Amino acid sequence: AGNFQILMLGDLNGRTNSRTPSVHDPPRQSLDDKPVSTRGRFLFKLCADYNLMIVNGVQRFGPNSGAFTSYQGTRRTVIDYVICSKSLYSKITAFSVLPLEADYDHCALTVQLEVN
Repeated sequence: AGNFQILMLGDLNGRTNSRTPSVHDPPRQSLDDKPVSTRGRFLFKLCADYNLMIVNGVQRFGPNSGAFTSYQGTRRTVIDYVICSKSLYSKITAFSVLPLEADYDHCALTVQLEVN
């Protein structure tokens, strides 16, 4: 196994509620209280298999970190994520969900890393 770290951002189309892939991950709080979807369960398995964690909604990044990311008509969901290696998590200095801009249906996500 190589010594590498993963930082994944994208529209992953999985609802994860406020759950975490592992009981050892920091607590998450999401505005999306819908049940975990099949794709959300896949994300949890991916995180467990590759020692990853979900950054969205982690309390140390403030209440906005669990904001909705997708707006489809009247539906609002969290399906866009930042997922990282657990070993990279301590290097993340900021994360936020930006406000929805006109003519878009997804919010931009920002993540700031400390790089040595």
